[in-house]
Amino acid sequence: MALRMGARGPGDPGCPDCSPSKGREPGEQSKSYDTAIRAYDPRIDAWRVTVVAPVYGATVNLIARERDDEIWLEGRSPDNNLVRWTFSQFSDERVLWQGFVSKDEGLTWVRDEEIILVRNPAKIEASTGGWRP
Repeated sequence: MALRMGARGPGDPGCPDCSPSKGREPGEQSKSYDTAIRAYDPRIDAWRVTVVAPVYGATVNLIARERDDEIWLEGRSPDNNLVRWTFSQFSDERVLWQGFVSKDEGLTWVRDEEIILVRNPAKIEASTGGWRP
């Protein structure tokens, strides 16, 4: 699987329309939003991604790389814990997004979020490719 950051969809860690949001029940409409800026850095052969989430007053800087058949974004949370966001289980219908945090500098990781992004064939938009959380 090639890491194609130009594609607008769940394989694109910078896709603001596909970004996860916290604190809602399955099927409940999201009340939060965020956006991301991404740029390929050939010096490290990876993508630099900055996510701004004004609802949470947070900005997170991440490095995105392909890892086997997944995409991993790694960095630090606003409270300086290590974070890892992953996109995996890609199919034509869905993709799995998971958020992990480590409060001990990477010795242990806890999954604190999981979202299944489902393709909405009735609402394919140029900016999102039809993906929605």
